[in-house]
Amino acid sequence: PGMDADIAVLTQQAMTYSAKRNPDGPGWGAYDGEGFSLTPAATYVRGTEVWDGVAVVGAPGVGAYVRR
Repeated sequence: PGMDADIAVLTQQAMTYSAKRNPDGPGWGAYDGEGFSLTPAATYVRGTEVWDGVAVVGAPGVGAYVRR
């Protein structure tokens, strides 16, 4: 209680990474086209779901913005 905990949930499903799926990214990446045996399914910040595997969700103000 009172501590930060961020968790990424992965599924055992193969995926090919596409940098174009990142709406905030430059549209390219070092891993673009690379195959992986796991797929990200969700991300939680302080117990609140903030990404559902497709889009950013959750309550505003959860977590803190980190400048690139």
